[in-house]
Amino acid sequence: MPEPPTPTKLPPLRLEDILDVATKDCHWTPAQAREADLWYRRFLLLSLQRGGRPVYGISEKSDCLWHAHIAYTKRYRADCQRIFGAYLDHTPTHGGTKTFRAKKLAAAKALYMKTFGAIPPDMAIACY
Repeated sequence: MPEPPTPTKLPPLRLEDILDVATKDCHWTPAQAREADLWYRRFLLLSLQRGGRPVYGISEKSDCLWHAHIAYTKRYRADCQRIFGAYLDHTPTHGGTKTFRAKKLAAAKALYMKTFGAIPPDMAIACY
């Protein structure tokens, strides 16, 4: 049986009010908020393309937006169910060696570059 096609876009996701909260909490400029939104959606798309497994790396601003999204638990759960068919866990990485984390982060950067032709400018957080 052939593999199902790889999703090329994220299903519609309403984040405007959550982005407003994150913008205030994180003291972002409008440009920084747009950047966080763009890279968070790209992170979600990569996670969708990986069968609902999150990518190992995320930008700092996108991670702040992810936290804000998760804080709206019912909505986050419903969004995950609709997009992934299951809850997308957030697991910060504090374990493993520095070399292990560096390799995983490098692989995530390569995935972003391959898929989008760019890497999040503030990508320094390893999580999955």
